[in-house]
Amino acid sequence: MKELTIVFDNLGHKELEEYLLTVKGIKEVSVKNDHMLEIDVKYDSKEITPKVIETEIELFLDIAKNACMHSFDKHEKNTKTYHATKDTVCCEYCFMGFIEELFDMDGISKASSNFTDFYFNENGKLDINIEYNPDVLSEDEVIKIIDNLNE
Repeated sequence: MKELTIVFDNLGHKELEEYLLTVKGIKEVSVKNDHMLEIDVKYDSKEITPKVIETEIELFLDIAKNACMHSFDKHEKNTKTYHATKDTVCCEYCFMGFIEELFDMDGISKASSNFTDFYFNENGKLDINIEYNPDVLSEDEVIKIIDNLNE
């Protein structure tokens, strides 16, 4: 059984957990609705993919047309971590769209940042942490991906 954690900048829905448990392949669900909406899913990878799980969540919450993914973790093993710092980012929508693009990329296992602190304080630097599979992506490729943020 595999695990997936997705954090959205969105208020949750009381019935989301119940709904996800009806989706074929999803075995366990935990939803936390503190500052952000954190969804942890255990699933059978022979029956469902992380992309389908993300789509099910976005359609249920009616956020499919809005970029609002804050971070994710596919809980993969044998990854390397790359840390990057950016001075600027276009806007909240662009940054969260960037996180969603990372989610869809083969070889990217995890993406997180200090975006909320960075965006609302304006004085710091944006720290981005990415875990990637070195058998799929090289560090140079990860650097190019991050460099494309805001281009």
